Amino acid sequence: MLGPVKFRRCDSCGQVITYWRNDPVERHANTIERLYGFTLKDLKSPRKTKYLVEARNHFWLLLCIEDEWSYPRAGHITGHQYTSVLHGLRAVSRDFFGTPKKASIYEIAKAYWLAVGLPEEEADAKAKKRANR
Repeated sequence: MLGPVKFRRCDSCGQVITYWRNDPVERHANTIERLYGFTLKDLKSPRKTKYLVEARNHFWLLLCIEDEWSYPRAGHITGHQYTSVLHGLRAVSRDFFGTPKKASIYEIAKAYWLAVGLPEEEADAKAKKRANR
């Protein structure tokens, strides 16, 4: 059981947000902390060291692909613009999955889901769903 459902509207994009007991920001921030050693406070900082930028981009990838957050909403969490989020998604997917430099959100999402281990048909369906949001 995940616990009670809570709803609220995002301050930056107006999207209705569903919160379960396990908040996606906390969950993904914990993942990034285990992988890279950076806390959510570090991800929110304006610093641009190579490993921090990679960790922040990975954090945005998890929010935008797994939880289907909008770019402005993901950027709002870390205090960055949506263009920074899009650039970060493209950079991290190029490094991790070998996508093209100007990859679309469909290409990024499909590469992510294939890397996670989903079959081609499911990855394609999830990527189309994300791209059509």
